[in-house]
Amino acid sequence: MQVEIERKFLIQQDDAYRDLPAVPVRQGYPARGSDAEARIRSEGTDLSLTVKKGSGLERLEFEVAIGREQFDALWPATEGCRVSKARCATRPDGTGAVRRPPASMT
Repeated sequence: MQVEIERKFLIQQDDAYRDLPAVPVRQGYPARGSDAEARIRSEGTDLSLTVKKGSGLERLEFEVAIGREQFDALWPATEGCRVSKARCATRPDGTGAVRRPPASMT
């Protein structure tokens, strides 16, 4: 179990970011409530199931790796609650791309 500190950054499409390496991300929410949610995510070749509990900026987070068969079985339950995006990372000074470390799976 970890405590997640939620930080979200949405940037405008900009030429400065166009050539950065990005990892495709597909995620869906088979269950969402006011105090808890379940999410499945495909990030590159990594597949995971995450449960978040709590509200506000800090929440409890439980994440486990899942297989392709499990991901595919859960995906239909996320219809209407899906997000597709590309994830890239830059150095804090913006001088170039850094490879995002894999999420720790517990």
